[in-house]
Amino acid sequence: MPLFGKPDIRKMEERRDVSGLIKALRDKHPEVRGRAALALSLIKDVSAVKPLAELLRDENQDVRVAAALALGMIGNAQATESLSAALKDENWEVRKAAALALGEIRDARAVEPLIATLRDESDSVRRAAALALGEIRDARAVEPLIATLRDENENVRMAAALALGMIRDTRAVGPLTAMLRSENWDVRRAAAEALGMIGDVRAVEPLVMALNDENWDVRRAVAEALGKIRDVRVIRPLMAALNDRNESVRRAAALALGNTGDAMVVEPLAAALRDKSEGVRRAAAEALGKIGDAKAIELLAAALRDKSEGVRRAAAEALGKIGDAKAIDQLVKALRDENWDVRWVASKVLEEIGEIQRR
Repeated sequence: MPLFGKPDIRKMEERRDVSGLIKALRDKHPEVRGRAALALSLIKDVSAVKPLAELLRDENQDVRVAAALALGMIGNAQATESLSAALKDENWEVRKAAALALGEIRDARAVEPLIATLRDESDSVRRAAALALGEIRDARAVEPLIATLRDENENVRMAAALALGMIRDTRAVGPLTAMLRSENWDVRRAAAEALGMIGDVRAVEPLVMALNDENWDVRRAVAEALGKIRDVRVIRPLMAALNDRNESVRRAAALALGNTGDAMVVEPLAAALRDKSEGVRRAAAEALGKIGDAKAIELLAAALRDKSEGVRRAAAEALGKIGDAKAIDQLVKALRDENWDVRWVASKVLEEIGEIQRR
């Protein structure tokens, strides 16, 4: 018999006893009700949606939070109306959980209630509402989110920026480029990431200027963003960023150059294959594979002798993407590498291009 009369939630979960767990949602102990809600969220049975929605009116705020989060994990649109009502709960943690859950469900009916929640008194709730709107990706949220870029709280502004990036509406480009001049580096980084998601060419020049930002994490985000925008103007600034003092920025620049697909970046990436950072060398090898230019074969063949097994593995994968006969010869040599992972990658790549049987 369960101790103190409490049901054994763990055993119910193991048996996937949905009916038993639903019954436990009415247990007199708040802890049991909350744990039952969590267990139901892991099982994800839609028959639990209605009883969990009813639990959003529980007298205990922790139980209401658990119910909201559980409904989000189940992800069924039947809960949208009840969660939208929970956005007006007296407790901020419940409102936050409801907003996050609505973001998981992604039902367009939640857009207007979430827009209203962007004016919540709690910073945490406003942030959750912004992120939820980004998940839903409804154009109705664009103008309210642009207005939220002026929120007094930096975390809310960051969330609004990222949400606009997720929605990918070009109306946000101007306001987001203005955020690249924010005093807060976290906000500048979020703006760069969002502009990369949108991918509009109007952001190229402001982002190129931001490659000189004093903060390395902002420069990294800018390099990544430029790599997502298809414009020849990004190439030379990214080539220059291969010499950045921070290795994370150099790595991001190398990967971004690979996204351009332009053969003119082979030479600077060749220099990056000699970088002191293993991560940068690995990124350069990966980028050369994406470009697919046969001129990179000798460079990647040399990288197969790198002291780092990670770089050798990346070089093998890159040679496979190029697929030239000379690349195949180098991959066959890699089958004798001292590291089993490199050998496995080389054999896998050869098999994919149909040459392992011939040799």
